[in-house]
Amino acid sequence: MNDGLGCFNLGVMYDKGKGVKQDDFKAVKFYQKACDLNDGKGCSNLGIMYRKGKGVKQDDFKAVKFSKRLVI
Repeated sequence: MNDGLGCFNLGVMYDKGKGVKQDDFKAVKFYQKACDLNDGKGCSNLGIMYRKGKGVKQDDFKAVKFSKRLVI
């Protein structure tokens, strides 16, 4: 579970309900883990979750913060 791309992919599966029951909270959990492991796509998707308020409280500041990590 220390593979950023793997965590990102699992986040997508939970986000979209592909092969697993759709679960925004688990999607956020795995996007956060991917982001912590320096996976830019995980950070970007985590930012989207914060922007939309899916699985987390809507927060524009965090949305921008995580979206910017994609660039860094």
